Amino acid sequence: METVKEKQYKCGLILGRFQPIHKGHLSLILLALSKCDKIIIAVGSAQASRTERNPLSYEERYNMIYDALKMIDCHKNAIIIPIKDREVYSDDASFGEYLMEEIKKQNIELPDVIIEGEEVVRSTWYETLDIAKLKISRSCIPVSASAIRRALIEDNQDFIKEFGVAGIYKHYELTGEILKCLNQNL
Repeated sequence: METVKEKQYKCGLILGRFQPIHKGHLSLILLALSKCDKIIIAVGSAQASRTERNPLSYEERYNMIYDALKMIDCHKNAIIIPIKDREVYSDDASFGEYLMEEIKKQNIELPDVIIEGEEVVRSTWYETLDIAKLKISRSCIPVSASAIRRALIEDNQDFIKEFGVAGIYKHYELTGEILKCLNQNL
């Protein structure tokens, strides 16, 4: 008889801008859910919208993430929260401390593990925190939100079908429309 393996962590944290969500993000979320009872999905740059780098508002990203999770029946194990950028930008360990303070302000349980893609810029963010860290190679699904945004502007449906999250194409259509509008105004 096979035994059910218990999850290793109570609560995991994933931070991203999700501008827009793609298969790489979703694979990170699924991996986190395989190791954690629940996860916090922290949506960064929550105050930013309608720029080429941040075309979507927090609410639009929330809906997109929620719909993607609901399709795979994982929405009940995830909490999606906004995280605004700091007033003074710096890529150092103080960002991890800022992030934990922002989570505390939202009256939710602090994570006991951070799950992140391997990125040089984020390598120092959490070094002063006493928390487990799982670094996941980004090479398994080689895509970025920048590439998705570019494909949306260029109407590259093959790329969107390959790297976008199936079932949430209405969100990609909205993102494409926003990006095309922004490009006309530049």
